[in-house]
Amino acid sequence: MLIGAQTGSAGEAVALALRTRPHTRFFGTATAGLSTGNEVVTLGGGWRMAVTAGIAIDALGRLHRGAIHPDVDTGEDDPAPAVNEWLGGD
Repeated sequence: MLIGAQTGSAGEAVALALRTRPHTRFFGTATAGLSTGNEVVTLGGGWRMAVTAGIAIDALGRLHRGAIHPDVDTGEDDPAPAVNEWLGGD
């Protein structure tokens, strides 16, 4: 799976769902690290505040906070060669 700074919220939930599956490998850079369970609370004077109300849990029941880091950190480089090598391509 390709991940990076643009992978956030629901994308991170998908990554967590796949992370515990066999033969799954992440390539790229760390994800955005955004919580997916936010709730908007209305305050006095019409102000509103978003509060994190949920934390992601993977398939093994482990809480997850912050960014997901790749198995193969390709930095800003194109991850395709690393992915192709892992898949056994030329």
